Amino acid sequence: MLRKMEVDGYEIAVTASEVLRPMQSSTAIEGYRVAAVISRNDGGGVVGHFLCDVIAQGEVHLTLDAALDYGEREARARIASGFTDQV
Repeated sequence: MLRKMEVDGYEIAVTASEVLRPMQSSTAIEGYRVAAVISRNDGGGVVGHFLCDVIAQGEVHLTLDAALDYGEREARARIASGFTDQV
């Protein structure tokens, strides 16, 4: 599952993947994990010389939309902060 958007000269690609829970006779979707990749439209470095910034989230979101919305919010916040929250 993929959601793409452009924000202030950056491209954001947010992906969500299913977290499966094995059951006796099948599997069930427990939720979704999300990751976001931010790159510049002009191909320049996002943080220093790195061409992209990756936001990986370990927590599980109950719905696909919730996961994608969370990833988009985090990426937009990272751009708005000027990537100052980098470690």
